[in-house]
Amino acid sequence: MTYLTATGTKQDPPQRRRFRFGLKTAFVVMTVLCLWLGWRMARQRQAAAVISRSYAVLDVIESNIATAPPNTIFTMPSHLRQRQANFLKQTRQGSIEQSSQLGSIFSNGRYYIMATRGQPLDITKLVATSDTKAASVQIRTHYEKGLAKLGLKRSLTSDGEKATAIWQMPNHGIHVVIDVDADQNQADVRVIFMHNETLSIW
Repeated sequence: MTYLTATGTKQDPPQRRRFRFGLKTAFVVMTVLCLWLGWRMARQRQAAAVISRSYAVLDVIESNIATAPPNTIFTMPSHLRQRQANFLKQTRQGSIEQSSQLGSIFSNGRYYIMATRGQPLDITKLVATSDTKAASVQIRTHYEKGLAKLGLKRSLTSDGEKATAIWQMPNHGIHVVIDVDADQNQADVRVIFMHNETLSIW
């Protein structure tokens, strides 16, 4: 089919230009796409590793808290202890909600989680066989069990009626603080777990 121009001459219809790209462009596009997918998968693997480390430490803390140190008795009723123990469950649920949307974790490159638990103990029996300072250290040792096996290192300790230990996992932003304050009849124990890590693959 031909067209008449304004001057009356015949002209072929205009050809539609098709989008074309060369082999080099295709390689560049594929390379960028592969790099982006690889970067995304690496970030997801890193997030999974961060959360796994966090949960492993929480498992040990939960196990230590579930049993009273030798020669001590829980003074808080079991139903109240169970209610208070939910700090770990709530902490995990909160991190699961966060981690279910990895994009929200990576938007600012931070992963932060904190949990604290306090519980009173009757230490009359323990103090009968040792002094208050030794009892505090013995109780603190009970709550430290298993942390070294996970790679945490004790960075600070204080021995006395108020016995404190700070455990850290180097380069991973994990901190566990164990604080025992004892008198002749009772010890107040506080365990604090913190995880603050910058997520980066670089």
